Amino acid sequence: MATIALLDKNPRAREKMRQMLREEQAFRIVAEGQDGRFVLPIKKAHTPDIFIISSSMPKVNGIEAAKELLKEDPQAKIIMLLDVEREEDLKDSLTAGVMGFVYTEKVEAWLKEAVRSLMANRNYMDPFITSIMLLQYRLLSKRKEENSSGLHIFSRRELAVLQQLAKGKSNLDIAEDLQISDKTVKNHISSILKKSGTKCRTRAVVKAIKYRWVKL
Repeated sequence: MATIALLDKNPRAREKMRQMLREEQAFRIVAEGQDGRFVLPIKKAHTPDIFIISSSMPKVNGIEAAKELLKEDPQAKIIMLLDVEREEDLKDSLTAGVMGFVYTEKVEAWLKEAVRSLMANRNYMDPFITSIMLLQYRLLSKRKEENSSGLHIFSRRELAVLQQLAKGKSNLDIAEDLQISDKTVKNHISSILKKSGTKCRTRAVVKAIKYRWVKL
């Protein structure tokens, strides 16, 4: 028997989940709340096996409620109901240590499966959220590849000049340090601006730091 607590600001949403979960004899709803403030009192009074928490709640939202619960009990099993328009909630929930994730609009399709998975000590992420994660991973990988490739568009001398710019050196100082002429330094800077797609040395340095083309 899996004992379950529901936390959602919407009474209709809780009623919908309650009716659906009660179809399973192995599930029993032991407590409900409309705000994250109730998570610790519910744990103390009912010690449910599973907490189903909406990420979007007033006063204390689902993410903060999950953090409080996991701080109190690192082994707590939480299913976070996520809004597709708030992708940052997925990242914050993962970081907090939440085990299960279900898209709010698909609870009827996947919530029961999520409960079963957590009761078997398995993490769960519904197919819709999994597809979002895969897309984000691909975009991140592509962005990292594009950013790191910036190192290859500069010559060795241009990277040396860019490193000096990042240190706040003037053209004359760079010329002296690299033992080249002031005119050559200006030519390198012009080339750096063109290759980096920036309009001034300050923006070029900011971009170089952001993409780790230089070391600080």
